[in-house]
Amino acid sequence: MTEPIYFERERYDLPIPMFEVNPHPASGETTFIQTQDLSEQQRSIFQALQQVFSPLGVRFEFSLQHQPQIAEFTNDEAQTTFQSADAYWQVLEYRLWIRCYAQTALDSQLIAELLAKSLRSLNFQHFQDAIVQFSRFSARVATGKQIPDWRLRIDLTPPTVRLRSWARWGDVQAIVKLLNMALAPEEIQVSAVLKNLTLQIFCTLKNSQSARFPAKKIVLDTIAPLLISLTPQGIQGATIHGIQSQPDLVGQIDEPPVWVHWLDLPALGNPNYSPTPISIAARGDEEAIRFILERLLNPDLERCFESGGINISLLLQPPLLHIMSEAPICPIQSQVATTVVKVIRQLQLPAIKGLRVHGRISGQSISRWTYGVDFDAPQLILPPIVTPLPAQPPRTNRAKVDWGQKIGAYLANTGIWQSQMTIGKTSQLAYHPRFKWQPSLLLLVMGCGLTIGSDLVIKYALAARNLTVHSATTNAQLSFNNPLLEQKLAQYQLRCLQHGVPDVLIVGSSRALRGVDPEALRRSLVDRGYTNPKLYNFGINGATAQVVDLILRRLLMPQQLPKLVIWADGARAFNSSRIDRTYDAIISSDRYRQLALISGIDDDNSSLSQAQSSFQNTYRAIDNAFDRRLDRLSPAYHHRDRLKSWLQARIPATLQISDRNNTAIDLDSAALLDATEDKDGPRQIDFDGFLAIDLQFDPATYYQKYTKVTGDSDGDYANFQLLGLQNRALDRTIDLLASHKIPLVFVNMPLSDIYLDKVRRQHEVTFTEYMQKLMDSQQLTFVNMDGILDQNYDRFSDPSHLNQIGAGDVSRYLSRVETIPWKGSAVNATIDRK
Repeated sequence: MTEPIYFERERYDLPIPMFEVNPHPASGETTFIQTQDLSEQQRSIFQALQQVFSPLGVRFEFSLQHQPQIAEFTNDEAQTTFQSADAYWQVLEYRLWIRCYAQTALDSQLIAELLAKSLRSLNFQHFQDAIVQFSRFSARVATGKQIPDWRLRIDLTPPTVRLRSWARWGDVQAIVKLLNMALAPEEIQVSAVLKNLTLQIFCTLKNSQSARFPAKKIVLDTIAPLLISLTPQGIQGATIHGIQSQPDLVGQIDEPPVWVHWLDLPALGNPNYSPTPISIAARGDEEAIRFILERLLNPDLERCFESGGINISLLLQPPLLHIMSEAPICPIQSQVATTVVKVIRQLQLPAIKGLRVHGRISGQSISRWTYGVDFDAPQLILPPIVTPLPAQPPRTNRAKVDWGQKIGAYLANTGIWQSQMTIGKTSQLAYHPRFKWQPSLLLLVMGCGLTIGSDLVIKYALAARNLTVHSATTNAQLSFNNPLLEQKLAQYQLRCLQHGVPDVLIVGSSRALRGVDPEALRRSLVDRGYTNPKLYNFGINGATAQVVDLILRRLLMPQQLPKLVIWADGARAFNSSRIDRTYDAIISSDRYRQLALISGIDDDNSSLSQAQSSFQNTYRAIDNAFDRRLDRLSPAYHHRDRLKSWLQARIPATLQISDRNNTAIDLDSAALLDATEDKDGPRQIDFDGFLAIDLQFDPATYYQKYTKVTGDSDGDYANFQLLGLQNRALDRTIDLLASHKIPLVFVNMPLSDIYLDKVRRQHEVTFTEYMQKLMDSQQLTFVNMDGILDQNYDRFSDPSHLNQIGAGDVSRYLSRVETIPWKGSAVNATIDRK
């Protein structure tokens, strides 16, 4: 997926002179204002900033910058058909720059809302926005400039400017707000309701204790010019009523009005102003779309004007429409994306085939999250579910490599070992290495000398250059050693609190994370007559059967379990002989240890865990003692962390060694890293837990970038064995779900035929037969998609992972599988026939 990272980039890119403090600025430059000799306006700004920053120990400076003033947009029919909703934004003259710094790091989200409320409460009439940049003292470089840790933009647009902009589009609440502000000196209160393109306005006195009513002349002299100047879009007229008591919400009054006046508005008979905002937006007008989205995302005017609300920007890159939402506090993905997708679907824009919704902190250029929807996803006719399993030839034994002989030959070539011809027991001539001590002693002396010399050189180099390393702020919060697991666990718990427990939970490895689209599955189920089900994808990169069992049994509470579990994966997740790095990292984390201590977890492999923990404690003690001894002997050893960070900052990332299971990088693992990380940062999962990848697998170009790894060299299939740790984890999961009467469906996910070589194919056949036996014993439902899509490379992002299109095909296919208990009693509460 190609996502736009920059929206209106020039709005947030700060000019370099703004970072400098110039006590004697030249003409046109910006002066940072100190605390002395402040005007009344500047003093109020200083007090507002002091209330926010002083309790946090943050120092600050601020400045006022005059913005070029553009002539206000006039309501001339000859200029344009529709008036820009941003017209009132352009006449604002000033920008407030705030530079703050402290000794320690500061999260912008900690002060964003409070700072926005404090500055907006000043009610400045000519300010556009405020740009806040924060730097730590340690980030100051030799030139005297500050390297900002973060930047934040706060919208200081006066409420009247945005109210007039929205009232121009015919927003009733904005019109009423402006009318009340205009009639406030006369103690007259206004309410209104829109009926049949006519705005019905009701006017009463605020403190009427008797049968009094507002004077008609005063009301008309105020309301009529204001409404005509606003030219509300799609509102052709207004009926103004003078009454004694306010009507109800639908405009019904208890008694006839004292007086009524009809007012024609510019939209009557004028084709430029008569179309409604919805009809204009359906034509693809970006300003109309922006107005509709901003009003829906800011329903409460008071709260919106208090902190600035959520702002919307649009970027059209046919056939995709990108919509960026931004606020001082990053907008919530589940709230924004749902509203935006619903509106764009209803507009049915002809040139738009897909939508990408982004969210970010205002003032930053990179989006925090992205959600994508394709409106016209291609349909695929899939083959039937049951496919014959081809017979595979038996695996041939490979010749064993005599590593001892190879190592001996290598040492003999170095001269440390000398080969000698002897006669063995079989009376055959053979070469046996014999140790030669002279070269070894010379190499030992040279090694010790180089070690001592390099240690002294490093020490003096560090002292001379005074290297400093800006270490990242450590987070004291406990972790599972798996950021994706922590993100999904928090997201799932939030979903349970806000929307209830999902009906269907999708679990598995990255093949589930990227291969089953909950939104596509939901739409397909609705099309088949089911009511709107709730689904969530809990796929985790590298998850094995042990990881899935841990999530369902340990991390989720019983009341958070769904009504149906779909386990989407394959054979390699059940290989008990492979090294389970994902599971080992989780159970060795501080957060899991605390969880085990609190809940008293006692797994089947507790003895192994205790032995491993004991070994780790012993090793840690030996390592600490060795560190203390080296610290006393080596002058440079105490500064090893500074040297390591200095070297890492200067060695290209392509030359740094990464820890892998095998010497060769697995082809699908490499693609997974590229697919889940964009050039500007990692891709984000949507609020259903799904990771959409739009890459398409092309064998011709793929293997030019990645080495092709065969099945006999793939660590995931090494010494393939079903019985063991993974098998026992599967049994525990089956027992857990059976005790809660939750059906378990296992989906054997598609693989490309290029990936399924002879070795992998044999293991897949063994795994398929094993899962079929479990299905025959009614322990689970097995859906075998082996052979489906295996030659449709455009449905894959790499040889073993589906892309977004393939995930949609699989999701629609699953909705048609009759063996899956969609209509079972466990999910009847929400998934039921209409």
